[in-house]
Amino acid sequence: MNKTLTVLFFVLSGSVFASSFPVSNTCSVKMTDSLNNSETILSVTTESERNFTVADSFSKSSVSIFIDLNGYIKTSVSVPVVTIAELIENYTMKNDSQLKWEILGECTVIEKSLVVFMVMEWFYFG
Repeated sequence: MNKTLTVLFFVLSGSVFASSFPVSNTCSVKMTDSLNNSETILSVTTESERNFTVADSFSKSSVSIFIDLNGYIKTSVSVPVVTIAELIENYTMKNDSQLKWEILGECTVIEKSLVVFMVMEWFYFG
């Protein structure tokens, strides 16, 4: 069952607009790190329309994520504060010389961005 996350964005001019992002129930991604010769499975579980859990099989840890009504990402760990729009724009899942990504389950744009965000800011490089 797919769900939709609706977030209100406030812009400097004072106007408000809403944007909706589809979310799945569980997203799984295999990340291969060629530099460190390791791989892991990262998963995003949708707890509700604004609550997610990102888990890492390598470290056997997970992080709770909440998206507030203003579109800010709140987590159970110390990571940079970003909006959902910044998350989607700046944390895209693309292969490079070190990291390779393989989608193993149904993943939406926001879930893939949450995986990359947590890899870059907490699980591995944070």
